[in-house]
Amino acid sequence: MPSMTEDLGRIASGIAASRQRRQEADVRRRHGADSRHRAVSHQLHAMTTMRRRMSREQRKDLAAGRRSQVSEVEALLRQLRRNREEMAAAARMQATAFMRDLSSRVVTLRDAFSASQKARAKSRHDLAKALQERLAGYQQDRRDAGAAWGGVSRHTPRHPSASAHGRHRTSPPGEHAGAP
Repeated sequence: MPSMTEDLGRIASGIAASRQRRQEADVRRRHGADSRHRAVSHQLHAMTTMRRRMSREQRKDLAAGRRSQVSEVEALLRQLRRNREEMAAAARMQATAFMRDLSSRVVTLRDAFSASQKARAKSRHDLAKALQERLAGYQQDRRDAGAAWGGVSRHTPRHPSASAHGRHRTSPPGEHAGAP
């Protein structure tokens, strides 16, 4: 039977071996943890570097995109300004041509109206003059008729060749007052 010393020695050597294994496992764990820590640190550093680089590139791309958009908008605004100026010039020319045409038509219409007014005034004047002459002729015929019927003429006839039995002043030439 084994002795108690041997048993205690075995237990002590088992404890020592167990302690040794734990220490070795602890060293391996630390070494593994350190290597994982270094790997994670390298990954984090790589990710940070990549994120910074991507951020820088994105800022550059965004800045280039903004510059491109700004230049496109400026070009579009310049083109719109140019088109507006061209359209305004065309509208001014069209308005000028319209006003010139309108003015010439108004002058022509005014001249035509003035000429027609003069012609109408002359026609009215001629008509009034003819009417006055006809009325004067009727008045003279009345006087001549009154003198012929009454025997005494208070007024001297204006036309000595015309008499109550002669040609009527308002009748056309060749017709006589007494002729059927």
